[in-house]
Amino acid sequence: MRPHGARPPDRSTGATYACRPDGVVSVAEGPDEGWWFSDGYGDYIRHFLVAMAAVPEWAPQKEDHLLRSTSIVSRVDYRPGQVTWTTFDAEAEDTLRLAFRPKGVRANGVSIPRRDTLTASDAIGYTERPLGSGDFLLRVRHSGRNVTVSGALSQSR
Repeated sequence: MRPHGARPPDRSTGATYACRPDGVVSVAEGPDEGWWFSDGYGDYIRHFLVAMAAVPEWAPQKEDHLLRSTSIVSRVDYRPGQVTWTTFDAEAEDTLRLAFRPKGVRANGVSIPRRDTLTASDAIGYTERPLGSGDFLLRVRHSGRNVTVSGALSQSR
């Protein structure tokens, strides 16, 4: 545990309340302060997910991660150079960190166009942005529950 009053190593650490290495979440850093049994465990995980979607550079490098969706995600399948997921709503917007450059995105088998930006319009499409280390940020707006992104693995992997 950190000494009382020490700054956390990064901003997302504050979302853990005071999470010990063994996963126990306490009310405070002092050992006599009590524990969150009712909601602490699920609550801090949710904060990590929100943080990684907002700042995808915080998500693990050289791994594929579906970071956020505006719909409920019922299934995700990660394979080298491909991620497939299913959303409850046909129309959704999703954010992924990928260890490969996307070459194409499909929803229900229909190709989705690459765009420079995803504005507030209703147009489907996807954008990509390099994150470093050969990773990419992918944002997808789709109309179709079954989505697949595929590409080639980087040579630095």
